[in-house]
Parts: sequence; C-alpha cells; structure tokens
Amino acid sequence: MEIFGFGDGDVSDHPYCHCCMLLHLGLAFQLPQTILQIKDSDRVFTNYCVYKGKASLSMYPVLPKVSRLDSGGLKVDCRGVMMLTFSPAIGEQKCDWEKKQFFALSLVEMGSLTSLGPGGGCEFFHDPSMKTSNTGQVRKILSVKPVEGGSYFLSLSIVNNKLQTNDRLSVPITAAKFAAMKTTCSTIF
Repeated sequence: MEIFGFGDGDVSDHPYCHCCMLLHLGLAFQLPQTILQIKDSDRVFTNYCVYKGKASLSMYPVLPKVSRLDSGGLKVDCRGVMMLTFSPAIGEQKCDWEKKQFFALSLVEMGSLTSLGPGGGCEFFHDPSMKTSNTGQVRKILSVKPVEGGSYFLSLSIVNNKLQTNDRLSVPITAAKFAAMKTTCSTIF
C-alpha cells in the first residue's frame, strides 16, 4: 500500500466530503487526522498541516468523483481540488476549528503555485456564491507572498458583506515546507 503523508493534524470535516471517501482518526493534541483512500486502490493520502503562532494551515486532496456511463466511459461528477483549511490559533498547536476557513485550489491554481520561481508570488480570488443571487456577499483571497530566505506567507482574507466581517489568517511557511506543498500539488492529480 502506498501512503502519501502530508503531516500531523487536520480538520475533521469539510464541505466537499461528498466528492471523496474520508475516515477521521483522533490523534495527539485531540487533533483529527484525515485519511483518504482511493476506492479499489492501495493508494492512501493524508493531510499536511503547519501550526504557527496565530493560525494553522492544513492541506489535503479532495479527489475527483467519477461515475461510469452505460457506454462504459467515465463521467467527471466533481472535479478534484487541493483543499486548504486555515484555522485561528487559540494556544500552542491548538486551533479554533469552529472558525476554520476553506479555500479549494483548482488544478490550474495548483499549476500556478507549483510554477512559482524563487521570490515569486501569486494571488487567487474566489466568490463561493458566484453565479447565484448571492454573488459578491463573500469574497476570499488567497495570497502567496515571498519573504527573505526563500520562505513564504500564505494569507487568506475573507470579506463577508452579509455579516459585515473582514477576517485575515496568515501562516508563515519555510522554504522546505513550501517545497513539500509544491511537490504534493504536482504529484497528487
């Protein structure tokens, strides 16, 4: 069995769970661990998590969901994403999971992330209610900015016009951890 490890700790649920099979296990610090196994396969994926003073970042794949057509072909029902989960810290390696925020990187966005050269940065904009009557109510911006020494800051800004809130969660990522994230994005899908 191949096991692709992403770290130690994760959130216990997410809104895209209908697109994949998840099994949650409790770990040290009472932080749940997400493990994803592809149906009829020996490949298993777990999450990658970075804990810092003010927030944590968790990253795990949500694999595409496909169904078989009567003709024998396959149809993509749900595209795969790399789910990023930001949670504010409430103590050392403790996060407020009730206030977690999600950002689903598409395949093209993962390509932008993995193609970053030294000192390069990028920004992604999501409107979770796009193409509905609630367009513009919530805006999410993921910013990847380089800092000295090859490290990066990953920041998620959430503007909720309906609740009139403006939240920002930032996690510093070392060069080695950022390289691990890029490698994960390039090998999963």
